Amino acid sequence: MQALFPDIEVGGPPPEYDAMVEKYGKPFDAPRAHLDKARQELGLRTHAVENTLRSTGETMIALGLVETTPK
Repeated sequence: MQALFPDIEVGGPPPEYDAMVEKYGKPFDAPRAHLDKARQELGLRTHAVENTLRSTGETMIALGLVETTPK
C-alpha cells in the first residue's frame, strides 16, 4: 500500500504485532482463489491486485472513510 500511496502514511502492523508473532507464530496465509474456470467458461477478465488496491484506497479517501496523514 505504501508504494501505491507514497505521499500518505499508510500505517503498518499494530504495536503488539511482534509480541503476537513471537507467542503464536506468523498469521495464517490463507489459500488463494484461482479463477481459471470462470476465465475459460465465462470469459471473465480480472484486474491486477495493485489496481484493485489503488482504486479501493482512492475511493475510501474520496468518501472520507479514512483519515490521511501526509508523509
